[in-house]
Amino acid sequence: MAMSLHKDKRVPFHISERRRAEDALRRYAERQAMLLEVTSDLIRASEPGELGRKTFEHVRSAFGAVVCTNYRLDPATHRLRLVFVHGIPPEHLEGARSLELGQEYCGTAAASLQPLVADKQRIACDPNGGLVRELGATAYACYPLKASDGRLLGTFAVASATRESFNDDEVAWLGTITNFLAQGWERFDAEECLRVSEERLRLSQEAAGLGHWDYDYASGTLVWSEQTRKLLGVEPAVPASRALLRSRVHPEDRPRLEEHIARGTRPGSDHIRHFDFRVVMANGAVRWLEDQDRVETNAAGMPVRAVGVVRDITARKSAEEVQARLAAIVTSSADAIVGKTLDGIVTSWNKAAERMFGYPAGEMIGQSIRRLIPSDRQAEEDMILGCLARGDRVEHHETVRMAKDGRTIDVSVTCSPVRDAEGRVIGASKIVRDITARKQAEALLRRQADLLNQSHDAIFTWKISGGITYWSRGAELLYGYTAEEAMGRSSHELLRTLSPVPMREIEAQIAREGSWYGELAHTTRDGRTIVVESRHVRVSYDGETYALETNRDITARKQADEALRKSEERFRSSLLHSPLPVALFDDQEQVLGISQSWLEQTGYSREELRCIEDWTARAYGERSGEVREYIREVMPTGADAHSRERIIRTKDGHERLWNFVTSSLGTQSDGRRLFICVAQDVTERNAHEEQIHLLMREANHRAKNMLSLVQAIARQTAARDPEDFIGRFTERIQALAANQDLLVRNEWQGVDVEDLVRAQLAHFADLVGSRIAVQGPNVRLNAAAGQAIGLALHELATNAGKYGALSTGRGRVDVSWGTDGDALTMSWTEHDGPPVSPPERRGFGSTVIGSMAKATVGGEVQLDYAPSGLMWRLTCPAANSLEPR
Repeated sequence: MAMSLHKDKRVPFHISERRRAEDALRRYAERQAMLLEVTSDLIRASEPGELGRKTFEHVRSAFGAVVCTNYRLDPATHRLRLVFVHGIPPEHLEGARSLELGQEYCGTAAASLQPLVADKQRIACDPNGGLVRELGATAYACYPLKASDGRLLGTFAVASATRESFNDDEVAWLGTITNFLAQGWERFDAEECLRVSEERLRLSQEAAGLGHWDYDYASGTLVWSEQTRKLLGVEPAVPASRALLRSRVHPEDRPRLEEHIARGTRPGSDHIRHFDFRVVMANGAVRWLEDQDRVETNAAGMPVRAVGVVRDITARKSAEEVQARLAAIVTSSADAIVGKTLDGIVTSWNKAAERMFGYPAGEMIGQSIRRLIPSDRQAEEDMILGCLARGDRVEHHETVRMAKDGRTIDVSVTCSPVRDAEGRVIGASKIVRDITARKQAEALLRRQADLLNQSHDAIFTWKISGGITYWSRGAELLYGYTAEEAMGRSSHELLRTLSPVPMREIEAQIAREGSWYGELAHTTRDGRTIVVESRHVRVSYDGETYALETNRDITARKQADEALRKSEERFRSSLLHSPLPVALFDDQEQVLGISQSWLEQTGYSREELRCIEDWTARAYGERSGEVREYIREVMPTGADAHSRERIIRTKDGHERLWNFVTSSLGTQSDGRRLFICVAQDVTERNAHEEQIHLLMREANHRAKNMLSLVQAIARQTAARDPEDFIGRFTERIQALAANQDLLVRNEWQGVDVEDLVRAQLAHFADLVGSRIAVQGPNVRLNAAAGQAIGLALHELATNAGKYGALSTGRGRVDVSWGTDGDALTMSWTEHDGPPVSPPERRGFGSTVIGSMAKATVGGEVQLDYAPSGLMWRLTCPAANSLEPR
């Protein structure tokens, strides 16, 4: 019984186990069937949004789900974007559309890449379960969707409001379904990438204009695509063939094409080949094509098939030609042309750069451009690189760079950004021009401008047939216009120029001969008309031709010249009527005016005295050159008056003594110097003054001699007759007075020689016949000879009485004369007197004894100071000394 009871008890147990097993098997089958359905639906889904929806439809009933979310990770922002949602009301939907990683349950599962399951209890207290809690869910499960390589694709989550939790079996099954969902997402990603890639390829081929072709070596069949036909210029209906291809190829390229085709048939030839050639279109246009092909071979290495693509490279070839020309230009350019990266690393360096900086290309390419920049200018490169990075161009930046040898160079730098095909700045092209010479020229011009500004003259430059380019400080002061007001304007219009010749002729002369000089009339800003002395000089700078104009205000000088001209007219008028001889001449030795009295006193006419040489040649004869040289020496000495007496010859041959006073009158406006000469005939006055002077000297001399004679008479009288001194002395004084009466009475004209001798020896009359011998024929001297010989005898007698033979008690004197045909001789010989010697100095007496007698009668005088006594002898022509009979 127990046994059966026992058996009875076990039967229900086995039945329940079986039922549970059957239920589990049924659920498994259902889930497998559901997996197949889910997989099938996911495969058939046509868009990503359907994946989450179809998955939710299959798990909704099994989980009692009322809420479902399907998020997709945005790779760009790393945020979860909602792609499918069910059960979230509108008021909560906006906040659920995008989640950060770690935010809410979905963000937490995504951040950890682990599933997140929450029951009712956890949902009630978990801070991250706020949204789920607000939706009234009591059970929640979320799986991260991962790609095959482990990348996060998104999340899938369900929530139930009727279940308090999901069991492990349900959670595992949900994980299996989400794996299929992840695979669906990955498939869509791959398909999208493929679609995008294919679209890009299609667009690229269309953009590149690629055509393709296919050739079968066995059958000789050639197939061209539509684009290939377009490139070759072949109609669609025309069969493709190599012969047709050859006909289209440019004649110069056909030999290379044949070689290219033949090379493809050889065993072991290159499988991948390139060939550039030209085709001639129907309209005669030439097009460059590039062929890239591949030859497929069999096991024996023989070609069986060739396929290739063709594209139009005409633009590239043109660009290459342009590039080649540009390269030639860069190579031959006088400017340094440098390529560099945005970091300042040199990528190209032309020959001009080598010459300018001294670095060969090999030393600069790959190096920083900063080695050329002085240390105090490194910030400039930062500025330039910054502009280039922004795509801006730097034009004509003037700075200083440094050569290899340490020299500094003034340069102008222009930098342009270099862009790639997409327009991105990838580098820079720099043109460097050596402006050292220009800088030096500019510095020189500035210094010259500073110097020009120091001038009181108005100095400015203007472009030929153009406007003013420089206006000095002197121009501002003279004309009243500032530099800002004058620059760019026509100088002739600004100053209302009045010229003696048309301005176009002045400009033509400047262009032709390089300069012009003359006077111009200008109007100042305040309306005054001024006269300027103007000089124009042609100058060239930077290929442009300019005129450098220098103007000096001569208005006051012109007014003064006019006043002077009028004054000169008055002066010349008064000069012509001067009672004294007056002449006006200039430093060119031209006679400008001569008074009437000059002409009357000399007898010459104005036509005969046009210049200084005319006057000197007529008035001075052989001395003309000497006088002319004297006048030329006087001219440069200034305003000092020069006085000179000269003998001139009048037109009728008479000689007259004139006194000339010459003085400068100053320099005229035309640069000439004027001189005035005032003359006076002093012939009679001079002769009278000479006679008075001679008589005064003679009176003085005779007075001294008279006193000496008186002394000598007294001494001799006392020596011989001391007892009768008074009587003898008185007689001699009276004899001397009688001699003087004779001279005065005869006025020294027509004097007998003997009377003359005795008269001069009257004070020695007592010695005549004893110690004085007088002998000679009866001859009569003319006035001049009597005067000269009488003076000589008087001096001889006086000297004999003072120092000679008559100064002692035993001396003797012989006085004799005679005629011998045409000659007169006369002698004075002293004997037994004291020793004599030539005088140490030549006084008046010596002159009378020697020179005066000789000069008066044109004879010869012999003087012999012999120890025994003085001997004087005169020999002269009788015609010069004797009165005619």
